[in-house]
Amino acid sequence: MTYASLIVAVESGEAGDAAVRQAVELAARFSAALTGVCTVAVPPLIGDDPFTGGAALTVLLSDYEATAEAELLTAERRFRALAEGLAVDWRGRIGWPAYVLIEHARLADLIVMPGRIPRPPYGRSNPVDIVMSAGRPVLIVPSSAGPALGRPALVAWKDTRESRRAVAGAVPLLKQASAVRLAQVCAGEDRGDAQAALVEVATFLARHGIEVDIEILSAEDAAAGNRLLDHARETGCGLLVAGAYGQGDQTDDQQPRLEHQASSASAVAPPAG
Repeated sequence: MTYASLIVAVESGEAGDAAVRQAVELAARFSAALTGVCTVAVPPLIGDDPFTGGAALTVLLSDYEATAEAELLTAERRFRALAEGLAVDWRGRIGWPAYVLIEHARLADLIVMPGRIPRPPYGRSNPVDIVMSAGRPVLIVPSSAGPALGRPALVAWKDTRESRRAVAGAVPLLKQASAVRLAQVCAGEDRGDAQAALVEVATFLARHGIEVDIEILSAEDAAAGNRLLDHARETGCGLLVAGAYGQGDQTDDQQPRLEHQASSASAVAPPAG
């Protein structure tokens, strides 16, 4: 298994540079095609003057679109500079960021994108929406994340469809890890069942040439997700692989709402720090 085609969500500013650098490293390592995708949204226009509002809004819209085009050009230049030496493709559009990135998921074995970036809801790609709707594994790269390849990896297991998809989608990344830990958070009475499941997951990974250490983490007061993140940081992991489920948190009524199925996602993400 390998990645032959990657897409990365590109920002016009430095907030998304870590994701682009990670995508460039992956493309070089796997000899994969890399496509940069940037979408700039035009703010919703509101006017209530029946006499002059229409003309004013037309001028305002023209200004917004000119600004968006300039931002797309800046993002493309930034992407090509960070990917210098690689043959890359570019897709830049004005539109709803989440929808455009999901549309281009058909190009990809893996989507690389930054974590949450402070922007108005209409102007950003919420990682939750991409994970839930793209139908591809998603590598979410915090702005503070360093390189993930060649460092230890933590696979967070729960015996669900989402976890199975995440592990399968992350096999090429796990093959590059210096060590792989396979962990599940559970209560004491569930340790026997967890151990049996983890052994079978370890067998699956071993058949792909990936040796793992199995760990069962005791359930504590902290949520399981926080327990796993803390464990990843404590053990120096550069990559956390986990299934994802739930619903997006779109809150802006001007943006078309994305409908999600709870079982539709898998995600991989390097922990920050």
